[in-house]
Amino acid sequence: MTGETPTPQEIREMDKKEVRKQFPSGWMEVARYETLVLTLDALLEAPAVREFTLEELADQAGTTPKSLDNRIDSLVELSVIEAADRDGERQYTLNADSPVVDQLYELNAAVQRVRDGSRESPVDHETTDEGVSAVADDVEQKQKADNGGSRYSLPGES
Repeated sequence: MTGETPTPQEIREMDKKEVRKQFPSGWMEVARYETLVLTLDALLEAPAVREFTLEELADQAGTTPKSLDNRIDSLVELSVIEAADRDGERQYTLNADSPVVDQLYELNAAVQRVRDGSRESPVDHETTDEGVSAVADDVEQKQKADNGGSRYSLPGES
């Protein structure tokens, strides 16, 4: 397959892992790379207004500046972090106004409650063949609506 959106038939022939990679959920978008997970963890435990250079943030996260540089734009595009130039140097900070950041804080709190025993663990859901078929059907509908458009996007994406 090329960089184009696979056909519905190609999607039905993919294994579940490949479908997830091709059409990531919001969760997978932020958690797909260890560098992003480590970076988010570091940002969530830092004071909300703390600004970091790329090197400082990589150090705080326990990753390399090169690895972070390769991935950080996805967090900026999702408005999870903000980037600004200060004194000729790029600075990054957690975007306190981001609905994604709000949800990350809520997830942190929910996990802590479960760890503390104040709430039972959520049910473990597994991928089903129906889920793969649903993605293929969504692509097919999107392509029909776009007269054969080549990019699949989830609701709310542009």
